Amino acid sequence: MILRNPIGALLIACASGTVAAADLPPDLTELSLNDLLDIEVTSVSRHAEPLHEAAAAIFVLTGEEIRRSGARSIAEALRMVPGLQVARFDANSYQITSRGMGTDKLEVRLDGRSVYSPLTSTVFWDALDTYLPDIDRIEVIRGPGAALWGANAVNGVINIVTRPSSETHGTQVVAAVGNEEKASAALRAGASLGDRGDVRVYALAHERDASVQPDGAHSSDGGSHAQAGFRADLLTSPDSSKPGDQLMVSSDFYKARERAVNFTGGAGHIDVTGANATTRWTHPFGPTSDLSIQAYYDTDRRNQATLYAEKRETVDFDLQHRFDFGKRHQVIWGFGYRRTSDNIGQPPDDFIFVEPAERVHRTWSAFAQDQIALAGDRGQLTLGSKFEHNDITGFEAQPNLKLGWRLSRDWFTWGSIARAVRMPNRFDTDVAAFCPPPNGFPGFCGPGDIVRLGNPDVKSETLIAYEWGLRMKAGNGFSADLALFHNDYDRLINGISASSSALGGFSNDLRAKETGGELVLTWAARADLDLQAWFAALHVDARSRSGAPESPDEEALEGRDPREQAGLRVNWRPASGYAIDSFLRYVGHVRAQDTPAYTELDLRGSWRPLPSLEVALVGQNLLHASHVEQGADASDAAAGFAQVNRLQRSVLLELSWEWK
Repeated sequence: MILRNPIGALLIACASGTVAAADLPPDLTELSLNDLLDIEVTSVSRHAEPLHEAAAAIFVLTGEEIRRSGARSIAEALRMVPGLQVARFDANSYQITSRGMGTDKLEVRLDGRSVYSPLTSTVFWDALDTYLPDIDRIEVIRGPGAALWGANAVNGVINIVTRPSSETHGTQVVAAVGNEEKASAALRAGASLGDRGDVRVYALAHERDASVQPDGAHSSDGGSHAQAGFRADLLTSPDSSKPGDQLMVSSDFYKARERAVNFTGGAGHIDVTGANATTRWTHPFGPTSDLSIQAYYDTDRRNQATLYAEKRETVDFDLQHRFDFGKRHQVIWGFGYRRTSDNIGQPPDDFIFVEPAERVHRTWSAFAQDQIALAGDRGQLTLGSKFEHNDITGFEAQPNLKLGWRLSRDWFTWGSIARAVRMPNRFDTDVAAFCPPPNGFPGFCGPGDIVRLGNPDVKSETLIAYEWGLRMKAGNGFSADLALFHNDYDRLINGISASSSALGGFSNDLRAKETGGELVLTWAARADLDLQAWFAALHVDARSRSGAPESPDEEALEGRDPREQAGLRVNWRPASGYAIDSFLRYVGHVRAQDTPAYTELDLRGSWRPLPSLEVALVGQNLLHASHVEQGADASDAAAGFAQVNRLQRSVLLELSWEWK
């Protein structure tokens, strides 16, 4: 197994083995998959625009699609998105990439709050949770979004938008039992505050069983998670014809304990706790102009004995102003500030540590974008850029040029050129490893050794991306969406072979070229039958910037993601009150880890005996008793860094009851 960032990958392996909502239709359940092209999205331009005419490779999962899929988490729901590689490492952990090149180039936001970790440049998906029926939609941009969303939005942006509390009045209870999702329960209650707005509260808890090892023995994973929160949407004007200021306030609190293997090989636990609070104020100046200010506070703790410990606090402020300039220009601009501070555990208690143990990083940012109407409303040219100054690499500029053109009423094409950067994380610059007595870790370091890998002089990784897309929507309920891309990466931070004893500091020693595309076909075959098929292809060619012969680092980059993926969704409503939903997926061979290709099927059948009551039977990974998604049964064990976990076939019975 080859690792580009050995400490980051080691952390994940051991810890596992160890913007305001757009105006949407009032009921997305009434839309077919084909009709979703007509909804409005906010992630591409930071204001509402029709998905069919958005100049980006964007895909939308609605809350209703998530519910009908039977997905038990946000990460599981993202399997349905073309171009995303979702690999579940064990019962709790996922590695998710967009168009390859690692988990460190994907910006993820929940109601405007970034959940991207400055420690490892990844997302801890086990800590990202919410009451799934409250999700309005997930907008996924495949490709760079840095011109609006900033550094680290290199290969994609996942924007999770929850429903306003005005749409969640009443009470809903959901309970489920199964062989893998052993038990889960959730409660949500919402109410009107009269002319002042609306509010909702929720609480949830679940416990997951352990995965299995290649010999059939149970792995030391699984665990439990509990979370609660609220959202309030407050109004200053009760007259909807004269909208006034809007204020959104939300907060979440969570606590999880996950079983894990500690670095001495014994059983241990990962303890995760966190809390956050977000507020967003929006002031309309008119139908084409508004001002939005958002601020949030986020704190989290993650501790795995003998491996590492992290305490982090983040404060973020963002201002955005949108207005029309003349008849052809729609301008949006803004600025922001983020301060994140951490405290990382130190030896001899922790194997992985950073020096200094505490650090504060600040980022100042500003952005501006102009959308220019061409030939009436047929075309749109978008010019924009994000400008940032951070404490690690200094000034960064991330411009973007996009052109969208309506070829006819049903055909739309677009193209873009963009620059994006991935800032070095705390591990890239400061990480070290302590090898405890009496034996240390053979092949890695001797007893009492401290191995420093972090390099404070590393620069940001850069991307120049070229994209082209074509969409069509036919009158017979058929639509197609094609996106092609070519990415030029430079200054990629090098890694090492996990089986090698030759260790050295990180450096910006690699470059890569990446070519690929995604095709999505959707057909509303009948009023009661929707089908969607997609295919994604990816090819990577990596080289050393110094011109040295091909190394394990380059092989790791070229083979870390599957070259092909495919999916087929079928949604059928055979009779009133009944629904059958299936998702068949294929994931190709991952060469760097020798992970075999696999095909799996998820199936959900539901029945509504009463309008307020639904009973559902969910089956996941139905084609095999178990399969592996991260690593190989034999080679990973030889590497000595993690046990291999196989995900099992699962069946779950769910009951949902709601009343006003």
